Amino acid sequence: MSYRRIFAALLVGFIFGFMGHKPLIHAASAGDVVISEVAWMGTQASANDEWIELYNNTDSDIDLTGWKLQAEDGTPTIVLSGIIPAHGFFLLERTDDNTVSDIAADLVYGNDGSSWALSNSGEKLFLKDPLGNVIDSANGNGGAWPAGTTSPRATMERIDPTAPDSDANWDTNDGVHRNGLDANNNPINGTPKAPRQRASFNVRDVVISEVAWMGTEADANDEWIELYNNTDHAISLVWWRLEAADGIPSIVLSGTIPARGFFLLERTDDNTVSDIPADQIYTGALSNSGEALFLKDPSGNIIDTANGDGGPWPAGIDFPRATMERLDLLAPDSDTNWATNNGIYRNGLDADGNPINGTPKAHKPPYVTITSPTHVAPVYIYPGESFTVSFTSDEVGTSEIQVNGISCGGGAVSVGTNSQICTLSGSLAHGVYDLSVTVTDVTMAAGAALATDAVHVIIATLGDVNGDGKINVIDARLAQQHADGFITLMGMQFLAADVDQDSDVDSDDATAIAKKGIGLPTGIPWFALAMPMLVFLLVRSRRKITLLLFIVGLMGTLTSCTEFAGLPPPSGPAVFITSTSMPSGATRTLDIVVQNVITEDGVASLQGRITYPRRVTVQSLTGLNGFIVKALAIDNTVGELRFALVKPSPGGINSGAVARVTLSVSGAPGEIVTLRWAASAQTPIVIGGDTNTEITGLGLGDGQVKVR
Repeated sequence: MSYRRIFAALLVGFIFGFMGHKPLIHAASAGDVVISEVAWMGTQASANDEWIELYNNTDSDIDLTGWKLQAEDGTPTIVLSGIIPAHGFFLLERTDDNTVSDIAADLVYGNDGSSWALSNSGEKLFLKDPLGNVIDSANGNGGAWPAGTTSPRATMERIDPTAPDSDANWDTNDGVHRNGLDANNNPINGTPKAPRQRASFNVRDVVISEVAWMGTEADANDEWIELYNNTDHAISLVWWRLEAADGIPSIVLSGTIPARGFFLLERTDDNTVSDIPADQIYTGALSNSGEALFLKDPSGNIIDTANGDGGPWPAGIDFPRATMERLDLLAPDSDTNWATNNGIYRNGLDADGNPINGTPKAHKPPYVTITSPTHVAPVYIYPGESFTVSFTSDEVGTSEIQVNGISCGGGAVSVGTNSQICTLSGSLAHGVYDLSVTVTDVTMAAGAALATDAVHVIIATLGDVNGDGKINVIDARLAQQHADGFITLMGMQFLAADVDQDSDVDSDDATAIAKKGIGLPTGIPWFALAMPMLVFLLVRSRRKITLLLFIVGLMGTLTSCTEFAGLPPPSGPAVFITSTSMPSGATRTLDIVVQNVITEDGVASLQGRITYPRRVTVQSLTGLNGFIVKALAIDNTVGELRFALVKPSPGGINSGAVARVTLSVSGAPGEIVTLRWAASAQTPIVIGGDTNTEITGLGLGDGQVKVR
């Protein structure tokens, strides 16, 4: 073997031998390890029993061999050795291991006869890696210690181990949250090898509110977890942990979760939920087959769990990727208290800009489904009446029921099926309206969830059968056609046509609708019938017969000398009055005639008003050619005839008489009396046997009576 090869072999052996005795030196980053607590005042047992604590902020164990912890003035200067575990503590005790009697020191310093005492008036402490880089400091700006007291002896605790050294990031132990005993077994006013804690936490003060164990559509590895603060005050999560039972992931939390607010943890990077900033980034994958997650406070107390009983995840699905959402944020973790996001109520975008089937940093709304009424079986009801609304909810809360945006009921909601009463506003008109149920989760500070589907409430106005906002002869015709079996009214139309609300639509309903159409809700005005009878009753009994005979004779005299002469009908489509017969005698008839109305099957119904002078006495009106009188008002006192005609059978007439008026007239010889259509007679005129087309603008012709 050549000398050159022998030398190379010896060199390699020397290097490996050196590596076996000395660790490789790597530069650390600032804040990887920090000075987390300083007992510069000692303990109750002895002012000389000083101790110092370090904390590892990283996810890896760190070999402290070759590191130094030293004061600016060189006293103390402690050469470190040993391993500080990931997210773990390292305890240095002065002189001996009895300073903190019940917790073993990781390193004892000052036991070689050197003093290494900390000055009670203040020191600048620096933590340096083997390369001499300053990794952290305590009281680095000098002067008096920023925290800690000598009476009582209470330590200086770092508030946030992830934040830089500053006076504001140090606090004095409160004497309540403590750990460890001194040499005389007195409780130490400090927390050696334990996190600083400044509050007592109750179970579920903070909860695991959502778990995206399946990732997102963009990437199955883009997992995220959400926490929620159930309290009315912000909570620092420094020293808290969120960890799985198998140790992966194991997340040391930092930062603050606001009162009634969320805290979003995104795995690996901040692009998992691309449009919502993460509160913390973590590493470690969740198993799709299930994990038991535990949320622990700084004292190690379990504050909440997710899938704490183990086994498969109780909710969430892998395809489509939809999260596991907590139903009741106040209730314990259980399989029944988790649900899969429904893909309707969502928040946030994934790394590719797709909507996330979840609600990161937003409340999961209650999922509400209306079960009655339904689209297939809507409610038919009148304004001001009540009906029952049944719905399901997956969360406890309070509900508000609305119809057309107007509140009509609500109350307390339980998980499962709920039934509540909705009382409609009396101001709602005829029509179809949306019914919605809103449930507000009892844990939500604001916001709510609308029902997953809106169903219809159909409100009917009595008499408005076709729902056009008017009550007239069209509606009467429909009701009469139903009564005669030519058509079948259903749903809202049936409800509106059933004027007497006896669950049947008959001729009485059609008549009532027609009377409403011509302004007679209760029929013929009472005075038209009552006045002659009242006069008759006021006369003495023995004179009643004489008076009656006189009235009849006078009427006969006045009407016996009249003839009716019809005017020529108007040209074009028209409704007019004409004479149809000229019999001798006192009473004559005039016909109401339509002409040249050419649409489908002809005229099917007519509503009109005729005015005339007091010399005309109208006695009756009858329908012709299949038309029947559904409403009639004769008022000879003011000279007005109002009527509504319908033809229930399909079809009609394009030209011809639809009604006949019987009347008599008195007057001087040669006088011409005119019966006139009122302007309102133009509407409605309904065309067609099977349709309800309302037309206007027909020519109107008057009828005349000439007295001979």
